[in-house]
Amino acid sequence: MVFFPKRIFDLNSILDISLPNSRKKKKIVLFDELLKISSLRLYTFKEKGITCCSCGREGTHFRLQKTDREKIFHLGLWSDDGIEMTKDHIVPKSFGGYDHIDNMQTMCEKCNGKKSNDVTEKDYLNGYYKKGEENV
Repeated sequence: MVFFPKRIFDLNSILDISLPNSRKKKKIVLFDELLKISSLRLYTFKEKGITCCSCGREGTHFRLQKTDREKIFHLGLWSDDGIEMTKDHIVPKSFGGYDHIDNMQTMCEKCNGKKSNDVTEKDYLNGYYKKGEENV
């Protein structure tokens, strides 16, 4: 996916913003752009950290970016070596995982791609797998 970055920001300038933890789509004007600020991805970075839970790669800056298919900008977390940081479902949605901060972790895009939709027995035992239940 090709991103078109507009501006780069240090971590604190973004992580210090009060992010809503609701699932309602909230958009604000920030840095002279309409920006989606209620993303579970940003909330994951704020609550779970900016370091990949698999390899230890660390996000160092945010980019105000969008793809050619997106209408508004969003904030992407990137490492110094040009790898985007992602939110990862601990138990994938395809296995009954849910969209909730308890089922999220920070991963770099390389590790997230390797993990794919693997689920470990530990994930089941930790209660992240709730097949058939709505957990939001």
